[in-house]
Amino acid sequence: MGTVLFKIIVQEGIMDSVIQSYLLTILALSVVFGLAAQFSRFCLVGGLSSLQTARDGRRFAVYLGAIGVAILATLAVQAWTGVDLNQTKTPYRTPDFAWGRYILGGLIFGMGMVLARGCPVRSLVKFTQGNMQALVALIVMALSAYAMTRTALFSVAFAPWVGMLSVNLTHWGIAHQDLASLVGGGTLTYRIMAVVIAAGLLFAAWRWLPLRKNWVGWLGAVLIGSVGRQLGAGGAIGIRDGQ
Repeated sequence: MGTVLFKIIVQEGIMDSVIQSYLLTILALSVVFGLAAQFSRFCLVGGLSSLQTARDGRRFAVYLGAIGVAILATLAVQAWTGVDLNQTKTPYRTPDFAWGRYILGGLIFGMGMVLARGCPVRSLVKFTQGNMQALVALIVMALSAYAMTRTALFSVAFAPWVGMLSVNLTHWGIAHQDLASLVGGGTLTYRIMAVVIAAGLLFAAWRWLPLRKNWVGWLGAVLIGSVGRQLGAGGAIGIRDGQ
C-alpha cells in the first residue's frame, strides 16, 4: 500500500487531502507506538527470557495486556462503527486454514526473534537507541520480507508444498477461521468469546503486573494495544488501476 501511495504522489504530483491525512495519522500512531514500546520495554523474547531466568513476568505481562487491549479495541470499533473486517487481509478472515504455513512460519519467526534478540519492533527501538546490530537485523528482515512478498521466491520454493498443508473450511460450511465461526456461532458468540479471551489475558497480566505498582507498564500495554489495532487494520485507500 505504501508503494502505491508513493507512486500516486510522485507520478501525479499531487497530495490528495485524504491521502495526506492518512499518512499523517499513520505517522502519529507510529510515534506513539514507538514511544510506548520503548518505555514499557515491549518484547516477547525479553519477556519470556525474564520469566524463565528471573521468574519476573512483568515484561511478558505487558505483551499479554497489549493483546487483551487490542482485542477489546477491535471489538469496540466493530460494534460502534460497523466496520467490516472481512475487507481486510487478515488470514483468519478467510476459509483457507493454512495450518502448515502457520506452524512453519511460527517456528521460523520464533527462531529469528531469538537469534536477532528481539522481534522487528524491538529491533527498531534498539536501533533508534544506537544499536548497530539491530540495524543489521532490520535490513535482513526487510530484504527477506521483500523477497517473500514481491518476488517469485514464495510461489516457487514454498507454495507448491505448503499449499498442500491447508484445509478449505468451506467444505464444512465454515466461512472464516475465527473461533466463533468454527463453533458455528454468530455475531453474539463472536463478541462473547472476544470479551472472555481478552478478560483472561488482562487478568493474567494483572497477576504479574499490579496496576498501582506498574502503571507505566500498563500505560504501554494500553497504548500499544490500541495503536496496534489501528496500524494493523488494512484498507483500499490509495489503490488504483487494480494495483
